[in-house]
Amino acid sequence: MEPVEALRSIEIALRLVIKEVLGSEDWLQAKGAPERERLEERQAEEAKRRDGAVVSSDLIDYTETYHLTGIVERNWDRFQPAFKDKARTLAYFGVLGDVRNSIAHSRDLVPFERDLLSGIAGHFRNQISIFRGHHTPSSAYYPLIESVVDNFGREGVEGPTFLQDDLPRLNVGDVLRFSGRAFDARKKGVVWEFLVGSVHAPLGGQGPPVVATGDTVEFEYSIREEDVSEFFVVGVRIRTEGKFHRNRDFHPYDDIRGFNYAVNPPD
Repeated sequence: MEPVEALRSIEIALRLVIKEVLGSEDWLQAKGAPERERLEERQAEEAKRRDGAVVSSDLIDYTETYHLTGIVERNWDRFQPAFKDKARTLAYFGVLGDVRNSIAHSRDLVPFERDLLSGIAGHFRNQISIFRGHHTPSSAYYPLIESVVDNFGREGVEGPTFLQDDLPRLNVGDVLRFSGRAFDARKKGVVWEFLVGSVHAPLGGQGPPVVATGDTVEFEYSIREEDVSEFFVVGVRIRTEGKFHRNRDFHPYDDIRGFNYAVNPPD
């Protein structure tokens, strides 16, 4: 795993476990958490810089690595069930602190640093996925989507997509781009499928097309005339090539996220 990707993977995992342990809103009141006002300033700054994208509304996405490690360290009793060994975890945090600035400023790491960071990323992802599996026991058997983000910066939702606000307006011929990350405890190989018209069943009843394979993927989709609608629904879901799946409908799958868009009629 490349250093930038490894660091990003670690930050995603830490944000997931912090929200899992402390609550999606209550984490801001935890020891070591940054001030809400400072995070809101960063959110506003990003919105100004990225006026062509929808920036995240989740303030934890504006935290730095040292914020995340500080929250875990200063609230260790709450996080011990996830990380188990405090001395080892803090040693890993020390490595992150040593290399983070080099990565942020595009300075190369030596081979052992790259390998060490990649190993830490894998270890943390495994620990946190196993811990979250205690709340979702099926994750020990089936892969889970950690995140799916479109080129507008929007995260796919688990529930009904019609609850999404401020839908991006698209034109026929526009290209949607997605990046996804999944965790597969049994390492059977993750297959990513793309559906339009419904997050559960593709248009025409055909099997959903496979767009990518692997734990970390990128893929794109070009908007067609058939997609014109004020509520154009996109489903991104995963499965393995195994015999058994978390959901066994006409096209079995293991996890899914949805997006809504508005697609303009052509002139």
